[in-house]
Amino acid sequence: MRRYQYALLAVAIALTGCSGSSDNDNVAKDTNRAPVAGTLVLTTQAEVTINDQLNATDPDGDSLTYQLVSSPMYGELSLSATGAFTYTPQAEYTGSDSFSYSVSDGTAFAVTGFVDITVEALEVSFNDSVRNIFSLNSTDEPVSVNGRAYVEDANNPGNFDDLIQD
Repeated sequence: MRRYQYALLAVAIALTGCSGSSDNDNVAKDTNRAPVAGTLVLTTQAEVTINDQLNATDPDGDSLTYQLVSSPMYGELSLSATGAFTYTPQAEYTGSDSFSYSVSDGTAFAVTGFVDITVEALEVSFNDSVRNIFSLNSTDEPVSVNGRAYVEDANNPGNFDDLIQD
């Protein structure tokens, strides 16, 4: 009987050493990390279109796809799946606008990024604007003055002598 117990003990010890584990069992499995998206801050002038690229990165080097989450309130936006976008502010609008987007590498959860846009007044030449107004026909649409910052002074009366009719 003792021999049987010793044989059983020897077999148990031998099998414990052959449990099938390896040194690689403690190595972390490859995991996909989520992309990183930030906030893009841009400035434009009234009625001036922005063509740009959203700035997200993937720590694993995976290709990224973009989707619109919330649209801008004061402009038109076109966003491609590659992150290229075109933003055009509403006519005569000045102020702040924004939109948000999601970016995904197709594996990890999508993350959200933001774009903040400041729309400043369009700088126009006062002299050129006056000349444009005087050249309009009575049926032409009026020249817009909202969202404009006139950058030249009209203190020299000689600038407009050619527009005065006797």
